[in-house]
Amino acid sequence: NLEKEMISPKLFLGTRKKCTGYKLNIQKFPNGIDPEDPDTTQFALVWGFLYEVYTFMPKSTIISLVLNLAPAMYFVINQLILEKTLRIMTQTEDNDTKKRRKEIMQ
Repeated sequence: NLEKEMISPKLFLGTRKKCTGYKLNIQKFPNGIDPEDPDTTQFALVWGFLYEVYTFMPKSTIISLVLNLAPAMYFVINQLILEKTLRIMTQTEDNDTKKRRKEIMQ
């Protein structure tokens, strides 16, 4: 029965419930910025690309930016903590601090 339907001139639909759609973008990519223009800066191209991606997929763009920035932020925070810890551990006491400590202890 299945083979007869596929061979017949009728359209065989099956049980597919989803359809993929594509949008044809006629403007220049990214975001109408001309990369061949000598006045176009690299920053403008990157910003145009990010804006273009964000307008089509806002949720995915935000999630990917957060996931890509998380390791860098983790590294910076760890380095700041390490720097603060090393400063505390290697801090030398001056004479005034020693005098104050003696006064407190007495």
